[in-house]
Amino acid sequence: MQSFCNYLGILARFLPVLWLFGLGSIALAQDFDEEFAFETAKKNILCKTAQFLINQQNNNNNQVAVDCQDLKSLETTIPERFKDALWLVRRFKDKRYETYGKGKLEARLDKLTTDLTNDLRKNKKNPPNWEEGFKTLQADWRKLRDEVLPNGTATTKNQATEEDKNVAANKDNAATQADNDSNSSPKSSMLIYFILLAMMGGIGFLVYQNLQLKQQMMLLEEDLQERYSRLDNRIDAMTPLKEFKSLSLKLVQTNDQLSTLMQEVINLQVKTSDEERLSPEEIYAQRTAHLESQYSADVQIYYAKPYENSHYFLPHDFRTEPTRENFFKIEMHLDDAQQVFYRIVDRSEYQNLPLTQLDTTLKPYVELMNHLNNPTRILTLEPGVLEKKNNAWVITKKAKVLLE
Repeated sequence: MQSFCNYLGILARFLPVLWLFGLGSIALAQDFDEEFAFETAKKNILCKTAQFLINQQNNNNNQVAVDCQDLKSLETTIPERFKDALWLVRRFKDKRYETYGKGKLEARLDKLTTDLTNDLRKNKKNPPNWEEGFKTLQADWRKLRDEVLPNGTATTKNQATEEDKNVAANKDNAATQADNDSNSSPKSSMLIYFILLAMMGGIGFLVYQNLQLKQQMMLLEEDLQERYSRLDNRIDAMTPLKEFKSLSLKLVQTNDQLSTLMQEVINLQVKTSDEERLSPEEIYAQRTAHLESQYSADVQIYYAKPYENSHYFLPHDFRTEPTRENFFKIEMHLDDAQQVFYRIVDRSEYQNLPLTQLDTTLKPYVELMNHLNNPTRILTLEPGVLEKKNNAWVITKKAKVLLE
């Protein structure tokens, strides 16, 4: 009988330890239930949202049904033509918002619905009745969120806790009565054992918290890398570095040419006397005289402008000097009225318009002998031939040009 009582006393000493491990198991179950509740609510919310987008695209004609058993089934049952719904499910199916930590189920679900709201409102082509349907969808979101929150079970949990306390108190009374029949040596050994178990539980809890913190740090780092990658892409799109370098080289080259020209003007002004000093316009004319062929007595020269996607020139637009638009040089031989030729003006300052509008102002009038990206100059290899018809000079043979 005495040994049986001692056995009951030892069993009673183990009851608090078992009760403590039971509470730990309940806590772990609560953590697992929280993740399960979040995934369940997320699945239902995404299902409602996908059905809403499908109905909106389908003019509220409920003929398309999706499988909401799980996220994979939902993704596979959405038809490919409903691209908005399919894109939304794929975007949010893996988001968990674990950086909020444990016990933040409501905050995680609110973040999910906020992100969904922002993405849905970005579409500027929503129909007029879209807002009313969206308000109904938001109400469904709140209902699905409230269904998984643990607020409704708080009273039941408190009652269960009070019952556990009463049971533990009764067991402690029985243990106290059994301890009166035992000596002090088992008490001290069980106390040490309990302290060791408590320390092991504390170490395990610290290790668990450390792992959770590391996981949160990894998620934050991934989020920051994603944001910075987006920023880098935007910077690359807004600052075309290659074009800037090319433009910079062109500016330096132009500046050098201008400096050389100004130095020649200064030298000419210094060398000549006051009576013979040339103006800048005369100096520029002397420098560019070799770029244009000289006028002759038996040749009349005009400068014509092109017309988009045409193959003729009109005499009323002829000029005696080249301009930005009149860059086609027409040579009329006075001794032979049938001999009328045309070419591109050789001077590069008048070639900006045809170089920038090759398809509309140059290709209809000439035959390109080569093709270049971003050419800087046009050379006439063989002049074209014109014939006058109905008060217009029509091209009978296109000029052949080369791009440099």
